[in-house]
Amino acid sequence: MTGSLHTEDEMQKDFHYYVTAMLARHAGFTVDESRLIAWCSQYVDDATESFQLHLSTGRVVETTMTAHYHVKSFSTGVQRDVYECFHFPPAGLKNSIFSFRTQPDPPVLKSLLEDILEEKDTGSGPVSNDGHPFWMYRLGIALHTYMDSWSHQSFSGRLHRENDVGRIYRGDSKGNWKRMTLEDWMCDLAPPVGHCQAGHLVDHPHRHLKYQVYDPGAGKFRMKVRHNPAQFEKASKHCLKQLKKFSGSGSKWDDNEDAMKAIRFLLNSGIDDAEERILAWKKHRTFRPFKRFFSTKGEYDEDGWPDEAFATIDDRPLRREYLEKRRDRFHARERDGFDGTNFRLFHKAARKQRVFMLDRLFW
Repeated sequence: MTGSLHTEDEMQKDFHYYVTAMLARHAGFTVDESRLIAWCSQYVDDATESFQLHLSTGRVVETTMTAHYHVKSFSTGVQRDVYECFHFPPAGLKNSIFSFRTQPDPPVLKSLLEDILEEKDTGSGPVSNDGHPFWMYRLGIALHTYMDSWSHQSFSGRLHRENDVGRIYRGDSKGNWKRMTLEDWMCDLAPPVGHCQAGHLVDHPHRHLKYQVYDPGAGKFRMKVRHNPAQFEKASKHCLKQLKKFSGSGSKWDDNEDAMKAIRFLLNSGIDDAEERILAWKKHRTFRPFKRFFSTKGEYDEDGWPDEAFATIDDRPLRREYLEKRRDRFHARERDGFDGTNFRLFHKAARKQRVFMLDRLFW
């Protein structure tokens, strides 16, 4: 959606779900734990619930929105509470000056991951109906933001001229560049929020880019060269290091291991569309070791968690379109064990991350 307000659709499902799950398994988590962590990571891009849920028992439940698209991107509340807390973590204080721009592995995310590790060590927090501890939900959400710090580097989550993008060039690993004139024109129609003016080019793991980014301090554009294969690999390596801190075991990064070979395919796929890229990946030999891992049970479904937590009053499964259409007049029947469902624990974990990020950055 080049030039749209689909601002936080960064690293896409191939990385946020599949690669995160592979890395978690490589780090020593069980199959179910790896899927949960990866599901939480991907659901950050799909949790557009931002309203009270009025349940059939009379209970009112709050949700925590972690994704929002289109016109509400102009809202400062969405920019702060959604984009900056989950997708564009600010670098914070640098040389006594606060920077809203995202940088890889920022201090605030290091602190967040340390806080989650401390919660794991103390054994605090609720447990899901399946026996998964609360810190795993927090970890999956945090890893989404952590990986985004590489894909979103040099951009910020606010509406600001620092997100103005000038000329865009598409390149290759040999250093050959070609001006993307049509993309320049289309992206210039978008507001300077996040990477709107760079479109989805920053999302593609195989992409080599060169583009101008406005420097408000200097009052001019500066050229940024970006090799996504190298950046996405760095993000994956750092993600694995964090996962190993939590598992206390697992294997180190090894280019000869199945997970690393599978990631290498994505870094060299040359396919822009995320779903097409995933389909091609699943047919490639590097994905074969993971076919059983991502069986029907292991496939991500954005409707899965709402369906698990709720039913409509007439007992039909609660699909996302129902959730979106009803909004303020939403009424449903919670299923047994609602407080231990993945849906509820995800939203509680997301709320905790939002409060942590706001406290460290803005309060």
